[in-house]
Amino acid sequence: MKRYVFAILVLFLIIMFGIILLAGEDSSDKPDESRQQTTQKQLTDYATSSTARAVFTTHGRIVGDDQFRSIRITVTRDQRKVEILDGYTGRVQSSKTFVNNEAAFSEFLWALKNAGFSATREVKISDDRGVCPQGFRYIYEAKDGGDSIGRSWSTSCTNKDGTFNGNATSVRNLFRGQITDYNDIVAGVGIR
Repeated sequence: MKRYVFAILVLFLIIMFGIILLAGEDSSDKPDESRQQTTQKQLTDYATSSTARAVFTTHGRIVGDDQFRSIRITVTRDQRKVEILDGYTGRVQSSKTFVNNEAAFSEFLWALKNAGFSATREVKISDDRGVCPQGFRYIYEAKDGGDSIGRSWSTSCTNKDGTFNGNATSVRNLFRGQITDYNDIVAGVGIR
């Protein structure tokens, strides 16, 4: 009887060992996810794209809709544009467009990269709406066609506000420098 029980136990262990080996073989055909490298595109990789754009928007103080203004600067491979926006819906009051080229766009994207344009951080308040109501909110965006490459924000109230973690002053100056006669164009808007 002991031999019979021992033989069944050995047979059971052999079958279980075989099942484990067969199940393990199946996973060897699959690539090891820890070894796979994902290559994330850098901001500068979009320099030749006809649909890529870098956008910087300054929202004014939170006031009545008829008084609220924003300034949006959009830079692409082919053009540089500044828009004065009315109200919270962002109706374009006026705009001015300048030509651009791939070499200039590439230099601009490299400068943004070096200023930390894509750097973000975790914050308690991730939604920019209503933050810094007596100051200015700055929105930093990169897009390719209809896809968002990245979006972050900061404020003029404190450098602790916002998800943007780059050099805000440098980035603002880089965008404003893309617009010829920027100060004349935005004079009277009440946004710095």
